Amino acid sequence: MERTSNLLDEAMAETPNNSVVLIEDCVETSGAFVLHHLMKRSLSPQSSSLLIFVAFAHPFSHYDRILRKLGCNLVMQKDNKRLLFFDMLMPQRSGEKTSHSRCFSHGYKERRGSRPETPRAAFHKIQNDEKKKERNEEEKKRCVYIHIVSEAATSIYEVAGKTGLHALYHKIHKAVEMASLSESNKHIVIMIDDISVMEIAANGCTDDVLDFLHYCHTLTTQFGCLLVVLTHEDIYSVADRATILLQMEYLGDVLVKAEPLPTGLATDVHGQLTVLNKSNCNSLGSSRNKMHNFQFRLKESSAEYFYPGSLS
Repeated sequence: MERTSNLLDEAMAETPNNSVVLIEDCVETSGAFVLHHLMKRSLSPQSSSLLIFVAFAHPFSHYDRILRKLGCNLVMQKDNKRLLFFDMLMPQRSGEKTSHSRCFSHGYKERRGSRPETPRAAFHKIQNDEKKKERNEEEKKRCVYIHIVSEAATSIYEVAGKTGLHALYHKIHKAVEMASLSESNKHIVIMIDDISVMEIAANGCTDDVLDFLHYCHTLTTQFGCLLVVLTHEDIYSVADRATILLQMEYLGDVLVKAEPLPTGLATDVHGQLTVLNKSNCNSLGSSRNKMHNFQFRLKESSAEYFYPGSLS
């Protein structure tokens, strides 16, 4: 990775290509900006990387809008074959309405050519309309909930039922294999956003998610890929954390943790980053961890990184 004057880049400058980068955040402090920063760096003109992005959390338009503010056009990168985007929220068949859209269109047909109503009929109509409106509101709430929970799940299980994650992995593996044969792609980066939503899409099957992540981890050694994943630390119970986060923290060569300030909220500081680089080894083969701590402030089109107390 390229060394720049940015504190985040400097903290990750010694990260080998065949590494796993785990970004952990929490509900109070999002770490998505770190993922966006790494996306931009992977697609920069100075880089010859191919980025394979697996999006469970947001559609392509979300990332394109954010990266444009950072000076990176994802549509152009796709056209230039530098970005392969797996949109797991994409509708499966074009032109087909989702249960969400069907639900919202129900009961709202426009009435044309109706005859004038008497006052009594108008009164009863108002009463009936109010009852229908209440029923429609309840139905809409129920449909929205079902749609949110099941939308991602129907996406990744489209190919082979419960083997949907395996099918997705084989697509990624094939893309990596073909890209490794190309002379133009000297480095391959795989990003997953995010593990937490992937679990929902997998109907809460932790074993399937872990198998998928372990398969992706093998690509780092087989093809020298960089694997970057985002997850949320504070949404798991104690038991779940032992199986998901601890497994990923064990596999991770670099851990990037976004946290709120220990002193509470501040107007000019939005949180702190801890970067633990476990990939350094000495001549005897023993690991030598490096830790970096600094704070950050998010802007419309950038992020500032600085040491505590150094912000003017």
